[in-house]
Amino acid sequence: MIIDPARFQEVFFEEAREALAVMESGLLSLTAETPREAIDDVFRAAHSMKGSSGIFGFQEITQFTHFVETLLDQLRLGERVATGAVRDVLLESVDALAALVEARREQRGPGGRSAESASEVTRRLEAVLADTGSRTGG
Repeated sequence: MIIDPARFQEVFFEEAREALAVMESGLLSLTAETPREAIDDVFRAAHSMKGSSGIFGFQEITQFTHFVETLLDQLRLGERVATGAVRDVLLESVDALAALVEARREQRGPGGRSAESASEVTRRLEAVLADTGSRTGG
């Protein structure tokens, strides 16, 4: 039996597209009053993408998604308030993730413009994570 890894990668790309849609939809309506279940849905989509990308060795996607997942985890645990700045950086993250996934799909590898965009958004994510102003102390 011959296993075609490209076939499985295509499943990853399809599932990544679906996960990104779930994330974007959930984040567009994110406010301080968003129920935990809605944030959990966005978190699960990011978590699944992180795990799947790791399986295929797409480390730039895995590492970037780790930052997104960390911020989402703080939101869902009530440790951080969903401010407009938090929502904005998470939405930018969805765009950066989409670019990283597309670069891999087109077999361009981890470099290029998508990596530059992800690096810039990573810096913004790190700044939000370091900002104690939207932390609840919980």
